[in-house]
Amino acid sequence: NSGGILGYSYVYNYATVNIYRNNFEGLLTDNGNNTAAMGGIIGFNYVGSNSFQNIYQNIVDSSNVDNLSVSGGDYTGGIIGNNDIDDAAKVDVYENAVAGDINATNSGTGGIAGQIGVRGYYNNPEFVVENNYFSGDINASGDQTGGLVGLINVYNNQNAESSTSTVTINKNY
Repeated sequence: NSGGILGYSYVYNYATVNIYRNNFEGLLTDNGNNTAAMGGIIGFNYVGSNSFQNIYQNIVDSSNVDNLSVSGGDYTGGIIGNNDIDDAAKVDVYENAVAGDINATNSGTGGIAGQIGVRGYYNNPEFVVENNYFSGDINASGDQTGGLVGLINVYNNQNAESSTSTVTINKNY
């Protein structure tokens, strides 16, 4: 797990984390090791058990660094490589900007996030991606590649009828 600001983030048990107004300029690469979960801000991100995380107004800019922004294996994204949330957690990713190219050798590659996983076991987890900007090329040799998000995996426990898992992707450019 590698990220421009955080390699691994674990937010749990009524915690709140704000990641805002950071600037990462440079080269983030796994040197051909096929590192799982690489992101311009966070490599791997887990938020659970009634916790909340804001990721906003961050800048990832490598447009002047030899045509490479983030280069990794599974789950590579301009902001977040791999993100999992569950049990009444909420993550807001908004007003971030990514300028540069993203190169990946395996599955789950996106301009904003490689993979978004939302699991609603008993409560209502929510993941919102809104008003973000990505400018660059995505070069991926694996499957599950998207301009903004490579893979969205949403799960609800069939025995938890009142639980609703939500992913909202709105007004990204």
